[in-house]
Amino acid sequence: EKLNCVVVEFYRNFFAQFSGFSEHYNNARKHTELKESDWNELKGANNSFAREVQYSSPINTPLPSFVAKKTTRVREVQSCRLVKDHSFVLETSMVMLDIPYGDSFEINVRWDVRAAGAGSVGIKIHADV
Repeated sequence: EKLNCVVVEFYRNFFAQFSGFSEHYNNARKHTELKESDWNELKGANNSFAREVQYSSPINTPLPSFVAKKTTRVREVQSCRLVKDHSFVLETSMVMLDIPYGDSFEINVRWDVRAAGAGSVGIKIHADV
């Protein structure tokens, strides 16, 4: 997918501390009890930052309620890296704490945002379980 903006503008609009995107996204997903730490610079890594995000998420499952709750606590560790003005990478590792076997797997998501010509960016999003 391509968007009409530059890499730094994309970061500011979607992932900067007070962009509003996280709140909008979490409200749309019906997440509650949202807690986000500030982005903290990673020592020894230029232009690299990390934060932790916690929230409660609804569970959509056909399993009976005695097997699975209606919500689960979720913990995400996010790290981002801005490489000059031409690329931005956000990696998220997510664990669902209250689902059966939730401690046996994690969901990893990577946003790859790169300059794609004058005033536009290309976006690739990869997810693995």
